[in-house]
Amino acid sequence: MPHSESSGNSKTNYRFKHLACNSCRKRKLRCNGNRPLCKTCETTGRQCDWEDTLRKTGPRRGYVKSLEARLAEVESLLENQKFTGSDQGESRPVTDDDELVAIEHDLNGTLWDSCMPDYQPFGEAAKSLTDDVMQHSTSPEQDADIPSGKNAASWELCAVGLQEPLPSQEAIGELHQVFFEKIYPGAPIINKGRYLAAMSLPATSRLRPPVCLSYAIWCLAASVSPNYNAVTEHFYHRARKYIDVDEIAGRGHGVVTLAHMQAIAYLAAYETRMLYFPRAWLSVGRAVRLCHMMNLHRLDGAGFDVKEMLPSAMDWAELEERRRVFWAVFVHDRYQSLASGWPSVIDERDIATNLPASEQEFVTGKATRPSLSLQVAMTPDGIKNLNLFAATAMIAAVVGRTLTHLHRKEIDDGSLEEPDSAFRKRHDYLDTVLLKTLEYLPPQLQIGSSLLNPSAVQLHINIQASTICLHQAAISKAKSSPGNGFDLVESSMRCLGAAETMMTILRVVDATFMTKAGPWLPFCLYLAARVFVQELSEPHPVDTNKHSESLDLLMGMLRSMKARIPYTVTLLLQLERDISFFGTSNPIGHIVVPVDDITETLEQEKMAQV
Repeated sequence: MPHSESSGNSKTNYRFKHLACNSCRKRKLRCNGNRPLCKTCETTGRQCDWEDTLRKTGPRRGYVKSLEARLAEVESLLENQKFTGSDQGESRPVTDDDELVAIEHDLNGTLWDSCMPDYQPFGEAAKSLTDDVMQHSTSPEQDADIPSGKNAASWELCAVGLQEPLPSQEAIGELHQVFFEKIYPGAPIINKGRYLAAMSLPATSRLRPPVCLSYAIWCLAASVSPNYNAVTEHFYHRARKYIDVDEIAGRGHGVVTLAHMQAIAYLAAYETRMLYFPRAWLSVGRAVRLCHMMNLHRLDGAGFDVKEMLPSAMDWAELEERRRVFWAVFVHDRYQSLASGWPSVIDERDIATNLPASEQEFVTGKATRPSLSLQVAMTPDGIKNLNLFAATAMIAAVVGRTLTHLHRKEIDDGSLEEPDSAFRKRHDYLDTVLLKTLEYLPPQLQIGSSLLNPSAVQLHINIQASTICLHQAAISKAKSSPGNGFDLVESSMRCLGAAETMMTILRVVDATFMTKAGPWLPFCLYLAARVFVQELSEPHPVDTNKHSESLDLLMGMLRSMKARIPYTVTLLLQLERDISFFGTSNPIGHIVVPVDDITETLEQEKMAQV
């Protein structure tokens, strides 16, 4: 028996005293240690086999010391965060009243500089604010240049895919709150509940949103937040960087996700506002191509079998989110073409995706009525059932058709002098759609019921701007082809009526509307201002004082938006050129743009080009 053998050898007694047979150890049963057959196996009739060597348990050699070293390093970092030293070596406690609560520390010393060595977007004051906004990193990205030794703990954080610390949880929470209060209503393409729930998952979870989407959201939120405005460009560059990182990884499939589409769409909106127009134009083109790759343009239509790049939607809410992303890209595509005069990318004839459902249905995840196709939405019965997002997308489609109607000559256009020419038919059809839209909009979207909703106000301003574009196109065609039967007076009156309606809306809306309006509001205001400039340049203008007052008000609104939407400066510059052009033969003495504004506009435009 083991207890009687080698009684003088304590090690042998200790080893066999605590050794159980494999069968008892596996079943966690008491074993008396008798060999070759223990009492439990004898009773149960199981095979009793043994191992003469103990398996090693506990942490590997040196692991405890490694943990102690890492703990000391973390304690040192936390100690450094409690006090920030000044240049003279003085220290002060960091309080909750600091503008941004966090400290960005480079986990490998030079990782950020090596990633973007030429990127220095801030001055000293803004840089100090940036140094305060970022706190502990979830992890940096793997990099061959990361040193070992005392930064070994940082190396273990590399697997998540970040190259710098993320903002503190307090900053992230505040930025999310600002985004969903001020940005989301104008771009409702992300499911708030699912996004916030996924953000609470571990950083290594595949269900967590990609960091490029988070940075895009924080960028837009910071751009309208006084506390975080100085780090807006920081977030913007990081969002673009991580989109590129995902695109060049592997064979590029990492960027073919709905979250990356949302990130690119949000960045395109920011780039448009900030006068990064070439980037915005390319970002929208990139988003359109991704839409086509993921078949977002035909979610509700049967077609030829093609390779599916996305898995099937798990539920209706996810399908609706895909619809919303597509229509947001569609709206960007149409309005950027309107502002630039360049051809749009999405061909309306390829669209087989229904318009978005209502916001209430999207939030609850339950559809109460079938969604509408774009063709049905342009009929009176369809207009009656439009929601805010669907109406915005439908008006953007009218804008796109107006651009095609103006710039693309169809084979069946015929002579403009023919009253039944294809050009005249398209003009009359689009004009009818705009008039019917104003007549049949649901009660909650009528202008009298929606003055407190910035997005609904923007919708009505878009409708008036679309009317101006359509009839300006008719006037242009009529002047280029005299005797074509177009009534120039009627089209001019329709343009003037749309501009005056826009002014009526702007005079009664809440003042906060200007701070919440989307990036295309300045362009709509410019279209109205241009109509008043043309009216005032007539040989015998009517209501001169009224039009002059409206023009001054519009120019004041545009100047007030320069800081928040920098591309407004180019519209002011173009408006001054319009005033000079129309005033060459018919001077408008009472319309004066301050020289300081023009000088500032020119300087900002030069900086934008650089």
